[in-house]
Amino acid sequence: MTYQVSVVEVSHPDVFDYMFYPEQHPSTLTYIQNQFTNISSTIMESGKKLIEDSKRMMEKFYDSNIERAARAAIRMAKNLIHPNQVQRLETLETIQAASPVMQRYIMSEPVLRELLDQQLCSGYAGSYMDTDPGTLAKWHYDWRRVNNGIVQLDGEQWVATTYFEDLKDGDRELTGDEKFDILATQDFAKLCVGRGDDPTNPFGGKVG
Repeated sequence: MTYQVSVVEVSHPDVFDYMFYPEQHPSTLTYIQNQFTNISSTIMESGKKLIEDSKRMMEKFYDSNIERAARAAIRMAKNLIHPNQVQRLETLETIQAASPVMQRYIMSEPVLRELLDQQLCSGYAGSYMDTDPGTLAKWHYDWRRVNNGIVQLDGEQWVATTYFEDLKDGDRELTGDEKFDILATQDFAKLCVGRGDDPTNPFGGKVG
C-alpha cells in the first residue's frame, strides 16, 4: 500500500497555533489591552514583570504577520487535495494559493511576467521556478503550451496558431478544457492586478 503525505511549510511555529484556534473578534483584543493598562497602574512593582510577560504573549498571539501567514497556510492546505491538477481559479485568494502546476501557467501570462521581471510582484515568493526568464508571449514555452491552437483576435482577424515543438520531459499536451481554465484564471489575475492586488503573493499584498 502506498501513502501520499502533503506538507504545508510555514515560516513560524506560531502559525500552526493560529490555524488550530478560532479567530478572535477585534473588540476582544481592545478589551484585553485595556485590562492590562488598568492592572499595571494599580499593582506593586513586584507584579509588573508578570503582567508584562503576559502582555507580550498576548501581542504575539495577535501578531498580524503570523495571522497573514496562517491564512496563507490554510489556503495552500486546501489546494493540496489536487496538487498537480489544472483547475480554474476564480478568486484572488485561490490564485494566491495556486498549486505548483497552476503557478507555472499563471506566470506565463505576459502582464504578470513583466511585473516579475521588474520585481513589482511576488511571483509566488520563490516557489515558482522561471525556466525561461526574460521571455514573453510566443517566445515563452509555457505560454505556447497554453495558447497552442487557441483562436485569438490578431488586429481585425481571428487566428489560431499551432506550435510544433518537442515537449519538456514529463509534459503532455494540455486539453482544450485545461487551456480555457488556465486562460480564465489568467484573465481574473489581470483584473486583480488592475485593482492593485498581487495575485502571485501567497501572503497577500499589492503590486509595485
